Amino acid sequence: MEKTNNATPRRQTIAIALAGRFLERSNAFIQDALEDEALYPGIVPAHGDLFKVLFAEPEGISVSELARRTHRTKSTVSILTEKLMHRGWLEKCPSAADGRVVVLRLTDEGRALEPVLERISAALCERVTANLTEDETAHLELLLRKAIRGFEKPE
Repeated sequence: MEKTNNATPRRQTIAIALAGRFLERSNAFIQDALEDEALYPGIVPAHGDLFKVLFAEPEGISVSELARRTHRTKSTVSILTEKLMHRGWLEKCPSAADGRVVVLRLTDEGRALEPVLERISAALCERVTANLTEDETAHLELLLRKAIRGFEKPE
């Protein structure tokens, strides 16, 4: 059985403020790294999850599936992918499995970004966990997963 939250309102407020600061600093780190690679403003931190899925799908993926796998709405994914298409990193094309279905697929130029984005991701992970032990990192992951579950709609 799940524990009920016995934290004081002050402690809850501090936790939310720290989470916000963490997100702000992580995004700033990513943005700085993208600027160093001359990829910003073409790529913004919000594109990270999209690229992760797109790199794993060389044959392409539908907007609906990309939205599902990145936990975003279809309209948000459409806006984010339009920017990538405009830069020539992503294209719409017929599905190899069913030509009536349109999928999103990275272009060769988009696929060439994988090592750069992997390097930025690895640097972020190193920065985030630099002051944590392996056990603390695992515990942080557990706590973040639990906090995220608080936003899920009951079935």
